[in-house]
Amino acid sequence: DAGTSDTTYTLSTGGAGAVSVIQAGNNLLVDAITTTGTVTLSGAAAVLDANSDTTTNISTTGAVSVTAGTSIGATGAGALDIVTATDVTLDANDDVAVRGSNQTLTALSLTVDASGAAVYELTNFANLTETLTTDGTDLTVTALDATGGADLTLINDTGNVTVTSFDTTGAGTLSVTASSGNVVLANGAIVTGSGAVSVDASGTIDESTDGTTTNIQTTGGLTLTSGGAIGANVDANGHLDVDVGSVTLTSSGGTDVSLRDAGTSDTTYTLSTGGAGAVSVIQAGNNLLVDAITTTGTVTL
Repeated sequence: DAGTSDTTYTLSTGGAGAVSVIQAGNNLLVDAITTTGTVTLSGAAAVLDANSDTTTNISTTGAVSVTAGTSIGATGAGALDIVTATDVTLDANDDVAVRGSNQTLTALSLTVDASGAAVYELTNFANLTETLTTDGTDLTVTALDATGGADLTLINDTGNVTVTSFDTTGAGTLSVTASSGNVVLANGAIVTGSGAVSVDASGTIDESTDGTTTNIQTTGGLTLTSGGAIGANVDANGHLDVDVGSVTLTSSGGTDVSLRDAGTSDTTYTLSTGGAGAVSVIQAGNNLLVDAITTTGTVTL
């Protein structure tokens, strides 16, 4: 719909038909969308509950993707109600207010922009705990945690991302990105069982407090990508602390990389700084396995 007014949608496929709605201008208002196929909604402005109540807006067993130029749902009763779907992707530049039906998520992808005065409310999902806040500049992740092996992806378009708790279980994967800022990790910030972990920042990746407590833990692989330094090569306390099966560094923007692993298994390192960054790796326990380390700077193992 490319018209000049808001549009309200009441859609039922009568089966497994995929639903795709693009609102090229104004708000996309959802009364009820019913299918067992995928649902993809894209609004140039907001995607909202047409009735601002707790009645189902989207009912499907398929994947749901909602993208909004401003807000998805409104806080409180106005949250967008998504029933049954376990694979949910949300992308908004302002508020995100989504209410489930107590379903167990298998995958959640959330993209926000912390540069505004947004509020984030993800409620009534059986295996998800969410406390995200913005100060109008940067994103604070007090908790974005899942059980049941759910895959979690968090992207902040603007500003730093400070993580206290970003966890899942089993083979669940974790990915956090600061598209225009730094990633700052508290002790025990990122934890999964055997799932892959990815941390990506246009700026630096570092721990909030220098020390030797693990910041990232998985028996699987860790992938790091940054435009600035990873850890601080001042002493062992300044290194980013990991307990992982392998580390792959795709680039640090040519800046320094300082990692320390004190885990209970061998760790394989494949590191490329993309320039003259100094590489420092401390393996505090077990074997340090080198696949490939590429830089024009110093390498200290």
